[in-house]
Formats: sequence, structure tokens, C-alpha cells
Amino acid sequence: MTAGVPVFKPVSQMQLSPGSTVSIPDVSWEEFKSILQELGEKRTTRIAYSQGNLEIMAPLPEHEIPKDLISDIVKILLKAKNIRYQPFGSTTFKKQNIAGVEPDACFYIQNYQQMIGRRRLQPDDPPPDLAIETDATSKTTLDAYEAIGVPELWVYDSGSLSIYLLRDGKYIKLEKRNKYLDVEFILVQSKTSSTFDAGDIAKFLLGSQDFFSENPELPENDRVRDKSEIIGLIYNQSNLFKNRNPICKLYYVTTGKWFDDPHLKGTIESLKKNIENMQIFEKVSFYPIDADSLQNLYRLANNKISRQIKFEKRTALPEIEDVREAYIGILPAREYLKLITDESDNIIRGLFYDNVRDFQGKNDVNQEIEATIKSDDHKSFVLYNNGITIVAEDINVVGDRITITDYQIVNGCQTSYVLYYNRESIDDSLCIPIKVIALARDSRLKNNIIKANNRQTPVKLEELESLTDFQKKLEEYYKSLSEEKQLYYERRPRQFNGIEGIEKIRIVDIPSQMRCFASMFLEQAHNAGRYHANLQEETKQNIFLSTHHPIGYYVSAYAKFRLDALFRKKQIDAKYSPFKYHMLNIIRIQVSGKDMPAITSNKFIKYCEIMEIILSNDEKCKEAFLNTTAIIDSQVNGNYDRAIAKTVNLSRSIKNFLFEVN
Repeated sequence: MTAGVPVFKPVSQMQLSPGSTVSIPDVSWEEFKSILQELGEKRTTRIAYSQGNLEIMAPLPEHEIPKDLISDIVKILLKAKNIRYQPFGSTTFKKQNIAGVEPDACFYIQNYQQMIGRRRLQPDDPPPDLAIETDATSKTTLDAYEAIGVPELWVYDSGSLSIYLLRDGKYIKLEKRNKYLDVEFILVQSKTSSTFDAGDIAKFLLGSQDFFSENPELPENDRVRDKSEIIGLIYNQSNLFKNRNPICKLYYVTTGKWFDDPHLKGTIESLKKNIENMQIFEKVSFYPIDADSLQNLYRLANNKISRQIKFEKRTALPEIEDVREAYIGILPAREYLKLITDESDNIIRGLFYDNVRDFQGKNDVNQEIEATIKSDDHKSFVLYNNGITIVAEDINVVGDRITITDYQIVNGCQTSYVLYYNRESIDDSLCIPIKVIALARDSRLKNNIIKANNRQTPVKLEELESLTDFQKKLEEYYKSLSEEKQLYYERRPRQFNGIEGIEKIRIVDIPSQMRCFASMFLEQAHNAGRYHANLQEETKQNIFLSTHHPIGYYVSAYAKFRLDALFRKKQIDAKYSPFKYHMLNIIRIQVSGKDMPAITSNKFIKYCEIMEIILSNDEKCKEAFLNTTAIIDSQVNGNYDRAIAKTVNLSRSIKNFLFEVN
């Protein structure tokens, strides 16, 4: 860029060659506005005004390339962290009588919701959260941005990218504040196949090695070349890799299941070693992402959320193993409501995913909580309430404000809902005790915290069962099914209360799931109609195992749902109702065969799919269940008493008959 040349007013029909800058001193605010109007909106020049000094700059043609590249970097980073944003291009931002500036590009992040769809700035609009300048490093520009109050400014000049953060009204360089850079490179290869193919994985790893090579041999398209330029920019700042070299993470994604195959792992380790030998990474990690992992990541992405609250009355807890940081304190209820409500003032149900129980409605305890909120004694609420426990992936504290990211309310669901439903009755004097704990996503400490915080009230075995990874996976599997076969797995009690459009007959809770699965696959039909504790004792070693595929659980519940419908429509005589769990076992053998594969095998999935096809067809389903009644008839000798259905002898005689016939 050429040096600035002082000129005098007025500015009219001025022709600037690309790369030149004109400086005009002693420009009043009114004159600045007049010059802006004269220059018009459809122009290629950029302006910066601060403390009476005006600069008019004509960008070089190659100016657009780094601007677009850096904007793409910002978008990639925001999307990777699941942060919403609103790009705002180049716009004139002004602060009355003080400053005006036009960034090459800018983004609204914290205030994106306010700016969506906005075509022109309004007088009370906030400045952008991030601005980008290319080939512009003059002090006047920085002064203008400081005056307007843009929190973060990225400036690219002569192959170098500088990041400025606004602190106490002045910019400081990020590297001057941190004095180091921590860099992670993430490469993802996704396949729709249901296998982890050694050849495809090898191509991915060899391609990754070539991508980071100084002299790549594989052909590069425009997108790959853009990313290579980003790599170059980062390694040009390698003097700031003081803590460690960059980390490289490689994700290979399929819809199959990862089995830790020794041959495949050997191939991966060998190729990964070649990347490590490039000696440009601190660590190289390979992650196989299968269907189960993908579902879990999808759920985490959907539930990812970040909120900032004012948390003045807090104390940092001492260092605890596996805990990044933790605080305990007293929080005004109005501040807490900011954490559990969305932009439309709806409660965010997904925040209670890891709670033992869902909201239990107007039970005795919740009515007492509500009464305290509405009473003259509401200031004592903080003394009566057990409090809220929040487990987060990240906590950022600045003064009295704390930003909590990717969090769950693991204890305090009942209190949260009652506070929400009575929010109009809450004033600033009502406070709640609260704990905020930052843990790694895969920390085992999380479930221990949940269990410990729920010991204050009786918790049933199935409620603790709801915390396991398998139960969460099973819930997600139910959600993935088509509408015509949709059932709702109630992992936590009363999970679907108050949600419109969900029929109660389609809800499957943990005890019901146990009865259906144990009857169909574990030869426990006689115990399914008895006391639930007996069934738990008989099946505890063989049910809800992490190695099981969810399809068997769903098919057994779907079969029960379809059978109940036939009873309601009186298409099957009600006298067979006491034997419905036996009928689940019979239909399995009659439809899919007596040779049931191991529940942990892939063959078991096909075995269940045969039943699912029959059950989803009205006529075939009815015919199949009517066939089961003939087996019942043959074994009860005209005695359809409920007590007969609960005997182990009936289960044995049905099994013997079916295996002899088939």
C-alpha cells in the first residue's frame, strides 16, 4: 500500500489508483457525514475516521482474496463450535462525533439474533463482534475501531494475520496477551457404507499426509488450495508454538460398527506413524466414528448451548481430580432463568437430558416449592431448596460474569420447572443455591455427581438405569424411526408430559421395555406379568447391555403396541389378554424362526428386521398374532385364568411344543 498523502477539503470527484490512501486532517463530524454522502454507497473505496482525521483507501484487486479466505476461516471456526452468527459484509459503523469505519467484512455473533434479516443499521444497533481488515494497519483505523467498541479485530497485512482483542477500551494483540498459539487440525472423511474398509481408510490417511506435505503430489482443487494457504499462514507463525506443535485429529466416519479389528488397527497405526514422522505435529490421533458414536455426537450438537449470566456471589472450589474448574454460590433466580430459556422464552427441555427424572408435575414437593415462591417468605427460598447442579464442558469467567458452554442441569429439574412456570412472581430477592462444574465430555465423574445429588430423595433402580449410555442410545434409536412406526422411549419418568401430539399408548417406559424384551428374547414371559422386582432379578445380567443393538428392544415393544391395538379393536378375543407376553415370544419363533442368533451379533439385527416388516403390515400382523392364539389354546386346555399365564410350566410347555412342531 502506498503511503498516505495529506490533502485539503473539499473532496469531489477524486480518482484514487488501487492501493493508494488519501489522508484529510481536521475534518469535523458534520463534514465527515457530508463526505460520506458525497462518496455514496456504491463505491470501491473504504473510509476510516477518528479524532478529526479521515482516511480514504482504494483497495488493490488482490485485496479480495485474503478477505474471503479469512472470512471462510471465521465461518469454519464458528460452525465447528456450533455458534450461530450473522455476516454483515462491509458496512459503515459510526459513533456520533467521534469515529467512523468500514471493515472489509464483519460478523455479529453475540447479537446475531438481533441482526438477522437487517439490511440497514439502526441508531441503537451494537457494533459487530468481529471485524476483518486486509492491507490496513494504520493507527487511525485502530483508533476508530477502539472508539466504536468492536470487541475483536483481525488485520491481515503482508502475509501476516494479527488478532486484536479490546481490553479496557484499547486493543492488545492476541499473541502479546497469550504469547503462544495452540493449534488443532481436524480432518474428516465420511462414508455412507456400513463397514470400515481398510482400503478407503488407507486412502484417507495417505491423502492427509500429502495435504500437509511441503510438495504435495496429489491434485488439488480450489477448496483444497484455500485450506493449504491457511496451513501456510499458521506455520508462518510457528515461532508462537511455544507450548507445543499443532495437534492433528483424523476422523473416519461410517454408519457401521467399529469392532477394534487387530489387522485394521495395525494398518491405521502404520500409516499414522508416517504422518507423525513428518515432525510437524505434537500428536496425531485417529478416531473411528461408527453409527453409535455418530448418534451421540448428533445429540450433543443439538443440545449444545452457551449462556452468560452475572454470578457475583460465588466461591471457587479447590482443585479436584478430573474437574477443570468449579464454583458454588448463590444466584438470583432471574439470572438462572436465562440459562434454561430460549429466545422465545420457552424452557429448553434438552438441558435436562442427563437428569434422573423429568418434571413430575404438581406433586406435593413441587407444590411446596411453588408456595414458597409466591409467599411473603420467598427470600428464604435459598435456605429451603436443595439447589441446582450444572455440569458444563467449558466455563469462562470475566469479573462478575460467567459464560457456561455445552451444559446440562443434572440436578434441580423440579425446581427449574417450578421457577419457570412461576417466573412472573419472581423478583430480585429470590435466590437459589447453585453449583457449576466444568468436566471433560467423557468424564466418568458426571454420573457419580448425578447419583450423589439425587440421594436426597428415593430413586428407583430404573431411574438410575436411565443414566447409562445404553439407555441414551436406546432413546435416540426410538427417535430415529419413521412416523408410522413411531414409539417414544421414556428413559426418565414423565419425560413426555405436556408435549402435544404424543399419545400415551405410544410411550414405552423402562419397566414396560423390560417386560417386552424379556418376554420375547429371554424366555421370561411368565415373570413379565408378575412383580417387577422379580423380573429385574431374573434378567439383570442379560438386559440393557452395552453390546446389545437397540432394534431388539424396539421390536419387542412395537409388537406389544400392535398386539394391544388388536385387543382394543376386539380383533383378538380378550380372553387371551393375560397371555400377551407369551404371545410376544410365540410370534418371534413363528415369524423369525426358533434359531435365534446371539443378541450381540449382526445376524440378530436381520432376525429382528423380519419381525419388524410383518408387524408394520396391518393384515400380516393380525394374521400372525391370531396364529399365536392357536398355540395358547393348545396349551391351556380351556383354562384362560390369569394365574396360568404366570407359571413357568406354561412357558416351558409352549417352548417344547413350538420346537417340536418347527
